[in-house]
Amino acid sequence: VVLGDHFHRPGLPFVFSESAAASRQAIEHLLSLGHTRIAFAACEREDGDHRDRFEAYCSTLEARGLLSPDLIGRIPPHRLDGEKLIRNLMGMPNRPTAVFIADPLVAVGAINEAHKMGVKIPEDLSIVGFDDTDMRTLIYPKMTAVCQDSRMLGQVAFERLLDRLAGREDSTPYHRGQAAWLEINETTAPPPEIAYHILPNRTRLAAASRAN
Repeated sequence: VVLGDHFHRPGLPFVFSESAAASRQAIEHLLSLGHTRIAFAACEREDGDHRDRFEAYCSTLEARGLLSPDLIGRIPPHRLDGEKLIRNLMGMPNRPTAVFIADPLVAVGAINEAHKMGVKIPEDLSIVGFDDTDMRTLIYPKMTAVCQDSRMLGQVAFERLLDRLAGREDSTPYHRGQAAWLEINETTAPPPEIAYHILPNRTRLAAASRAN
């Protein structure tokens, strides 16, 4: 029984939370606030879940003519890589004013590093993260996130494994469980009037006016 992923493999059961719809809602939320430069960051090793989130990001922005390949990043799913991500984003020419981070630890690392750099969240940069526990409530500001219930998924996966051991085969290969949902909290806001470049030493350099 494969947990948290899905791909074509006859006879192999999968348990995962469908996250494409909530990911589209996340991007639409940022667009509704006025953002037009929205970055994306996800694991360097693509699986079914990350592919769903990435395709939702691409299709939503592409439909509005706002998809920018230079704003797409694939990085290891660790807290320290979230720190590198925020430093890179804040130093980019025509930098983004929002980012969708599809890995929980990367989002935490990015927000923590933002505090060290003097990047105001969400005034300077809006962040939508991903959360499969209650991590969004343990950081400041409380993170806007696409959420899934990992405990429920683990329970369903174990139950399906017990069924297979007992010879109770399920003809349905995919069990999506509860769909992921968007929870809007405190890390998203309209884009800044001036999108400052902010260096790791907290230096703020004026960029173009209203660079959304």
